[in-house]
Amino acid sequence: MKTAEEYYQDIQPLIENQWYQAAICAYEQFLQTNPSFARAYYDLATLYYEFGEKDRVLECYKRAVDYEPENLNYLKGLADYYHAELKQVEPALAVYKKMIEKGATDAETMFIAANLCVALHQFEDAMNYYQKVLEIEPWHSEAFECLEKIKNNQTMKAQAVSPEELYQRSQEAGAAGSIESAVSILEQLVGRFPDFAAAHNDLGVYHQKLENNDQAQNHYKNAVRLEPYNSTYNKNLADFYFIVQGDVPKALQIYLGVLKNNPADIEVLLATGHISIAVNRPQDAETFFRRVLELEPWNMEAGKNLENLRKDPAGKTAAGF
Repeated sequence: MKTAEEYYQDIQPLIENQWYQAAICAYEQFLQTNPSFARAYYDLATLYYEFGEKDRVLECYKRAVDYEPENLNYLKGLADYYHAELKQVEPALAVYKKMIEKGATDAETMFIAANLCVALHQFEDAMNYYQKVLEIEPWHSEAFECLEKIKNNQTMKAQAVSPEELYQRSQEAGAAGSIESAVSILEQLVGRFPDFAAAHNDLGVYHQKLENNDQAQNHYKNAVRLEPYNSTYNKNLADFYFIVQGDVPKALQIYLGVLKNNPADIEVLLATGHISIAVNRPQDAETFFRRVLELEPWNMEAGKNLENLRKDPAGKTAAGF
């Protein structure tokens, strides 16, 4: 008894002699007894195409892919048919992407996928595919021109965005926990609008979290330089000097400057009290903590530190900062 492969080979002379109707009948009969023979579906799709039977063409390509989903030729047949004949962009792109995922590395597939991404406004993916085309064929002028066009359009769109919009995007990214995205947006913002103090301050906070201390310090200083009377920016810089660098004199100088403009700033009064303990000035520390309790009698931190200072006038047991 013949195998499925042998029966399949018996049909090939019909195609070679261009007896296409006979070949179609033979394939249809063959598939009744061998319904999972993917190659026969693929060949039959080609034959149906010659006779303009579009629905049958699509069905056969789909069947071929269903039975051999890793076969790049079958995937290409289905993708090309969606793209070139049916003009269905989304399903075509989905199959081209599947081809690339499964190992297709030819420039043609990458280029078509890129063009379809552009049609669907998937510009990041399009840029990625155009770049891959150029890696495969550096001389591919169309891919280069398309890539440059997208880059130019993105630059123009970015330039049209206001600094407030960019800052809002950075805050949304930060709220979502995406520090890298937030930093990227803020870096773009200060690159275009170097005098946007809030962006510098936020970059200082993020870089401090990432332990990029040189960058954190530079951005904190820029924020203060741009808005010297902003207490938040000053406090962040002072905190950085005190906590990260251990530079007590610089931190104390900034804290005292903030208190000069806002004598009722609880956070700074507490910080200045802790610094006073650190530099062995317990009487000054007591003054700052008492001032906190005058403003907020319920403040437990100030109360605890005052109690510790009474027990230990030298301040050795006061609560840490």
